[in-house]
Amino acid sequence: MAQRMKKRHKNGSGFDGPTPDVGRATQFKVGNPGGPGRPRTARFSDAARQLLAETDARTGETNAEYLVRHCFRMAKGGSVRHLELLLAYVEGRPKQGVELSGPDGGAMKFENMSEAEIDARLKELLEKYQLEKSNDTGRED
Repeated sequence: MAQRMKKRHKNGSGFDGPTPDVGRATQFKVGNPGGPGRPRTARFSDAARQLLAETDARTGETNAEYLVRHCFRMAKGGSVRHLELLLAYVEGRPKQGVELSGPDGGAMKFENMSEAEIDARLKELLEKYQLEKSNDTGRED
């Protein structure tokens, strides 16, 4: 009583969808190897700039000025997020300290080093690396 599976395609592949040739005529056209790609966001950016540049006839301020004033009021009311946003645009974000530590655990803080000290330390580390590399390649296991 078992029903036999009917093969849909002559090649007997068992593929249940449309034939694999569907879409081949339009796929990977010459001169366009990657397809249309991601749509540009220029339209959105342009629309946002235009909207922010519009002036309110009643107050005489632009929408951008209104938003800055709103952020200022919120920051004055205690909103740390609005304060951070305002300061990031006005003062810029603070520089982050860069710290590198090697296998010996010694940390290098570049802001405390002169260019000559940085060059000397990098030269020292490069020589140490080359020595270790030559020892590893010359070693027989």
